[in-house]
Amino acid sequence: MSTFRRMAAQANVLFSRGNIDKIEFDPAMLAPGQPASDFLRELGIVSSDPELDYLRSWPDGLKEALRATIISALSRSPRVPLMFSWAPAYDYELNVWEELGTNGDPGGITILLRSRYPADTHPKLS
Repeated sequence: MSTFRRMAAQANVLFSRGNIDKIEFDPAMLAPGQPASDFLRELGIVSSDPELDYLRSWPDGLKEALRATIISALSRSPRVPLMFSWAPAYDYELNVWEELGTNGDPGGITILLRSRYPADTHPKLS
């Protein structure tokens, strides 16, 4: 399993409908300019320095979009579950789509991250 798929699987457990309300969230942790990667490490999704370096190497615009999406999901009442997925690609990509909630169901947000294999750009992740 690639590094990113492992991180996505861990994130899917933590941000699932049954667990997202258990996440301790201080909005200052994801304030503008604060990388989501540090927050994800605190949650245990990122488990090593090479993984953290890899996430930090993503383009700034995509990191900001990811940060804003996580804030949006965690700041609503009820919180909106997130589902993460990763696929290989040539360039970095971030696709986000949201199912609107109805009748007390918060809906959900899906985040597809695409990049080269982490080991291609960060050999310590092979």
